[in-house]
Amino acid sequence: MLLKQFFDNYYQPLRLQNVRSKETIRLYGLLIQRFSEFLERPATTKDLTNLTVARFVASRLQVRSPHTAERERNQLIAMWRLANTHRIVDELPDIKPLSLPRRTPKAWTVEQLHQLVAVASRQPGMIGKVRAGYFWRGLILCLFETAERIGAIMECEPEDLQRLGRTLTVKAEYRKGGKVSRTYHLSEETTDLISAISGKKRIFVWPKYRTYLWDRFRKISEEAGLYEPRLGFHTLRRSAASHYAACGMNPSILLGHSDPRVTERYLDPRITEKDQPKPHEVLPKIG
Repeated sequence: MLLKQFFDNYYQPLRLQNVRSKETIRLYGLLIQRFSEFLERPATTKDLTNLTVARFVASRLQVRSPHTAERERNQLIAMWRLANTHRIVDELPDIKPLSLPRRTPKAWTVEQLHQLVAVASRQPGMIGKVRAGYFWRGLILCLFETAERIGAIMECEPEDLQRLGRTLTVKAEYRKGGKVSRTYHLSEETTDLISAISGKKRIFVWPKYRTYLWDRFRKISEEAGLYEPRLGFHTLRRSAASHYAACGMNPSILLGHSDPRVTERYLDPRITEKDQPKPHEVLPKIG
């Protein structure tokens, strides 16, 4: 069976039925495409063997980061295990996870965030029926004040915004995991702005391909002098968590994490430790 057929007929309906994010499905599609390119033919379920997958992961490490290669390994193994459960393949995966380097999280400072919002507010043209500057300013402020993921915010409907109470409820089915809804309090400016630009079916109406949204945000961050590889919408989530922690608040609650160790991967020490004494300032002088 072609791996694409297995994904469409088995994996997506059985494992991704609660996932509304088109990005997740898109990433699986890209993985199957890359696996097929590696094999130089369409990948099949018979290619889910330890040796073949290990060689594929090794090849991906030559051109992509360890984090990307590990994500693709996990995705292949997830499909592989389901195929074994349904007796489509006999062999079980036995490939060790990659040892991933721990990067220092990067967030944006207050000054950088001001610059980002200023550039976003000056964007020319229209996005649907909304001025581009209003759209981008509202989206960035909403993402920062909620610390939510971009996919969840883009699914929010007008009924989710309570203008009088200045709250935005992000339903469970919009969010990662699809189990818990969250209600966020917004500033008066952000509430009024996103209420004014809200469409009939979605608050933020993006009439083009969703991937183009990421591309446009990258160009805005470049114009603001902030772009680096792997910095994007999620940097706003890390920035909110880092500044929240710097104020003495609990960032795990803001991000909805049950494990503080996960939250640690979001906190930029340049922000959270800015006002703390440096080691050389408190250690005894020995030289």
